[in-house]
Amino acid sequence: MQLMKHAHPLQAAIAHVGLSRLAKELGVTHQAVRKWEAAGRMPRTEWTGETAYCAAIARLTAERPEGAVTREMLLVPWPQEAPDADQASDPPAGEQAGQGGQQLAAEAGNAA
Repeated sequence: MQLMKHAHPLQAAIAHVGLSRLAKELGVTHQAVRKWEAAGRMPRTEWTGETAYCAAIARLTAERPEGAVTREMLLVPWPQEAPDADQASDPPAGEQAGQGGQQLAAEAGNAA
């Protein structure tokens, strides 16, 4: 298994170590690990130095050269998964509302 098959490094760590073992070694619940995965980043405490989860993950995955997950990999923004085809064609709701509001303001200005 190679690291590149995963969307981000935490997924690679989970695949190599296992969710339960990873959570146990980090001293957190598996739900916490899944929360980080869903958020696409490690918790804020990794940047403030309050925790050392990244260092622990690096240590746990270092035994596998093909799948080692480094602290640096964990602290950069992770790529987000591609949206579904249905979502890709629809503009965000804020854009639709914003465009309509701008059009109404322009029409009101022309009427005055």
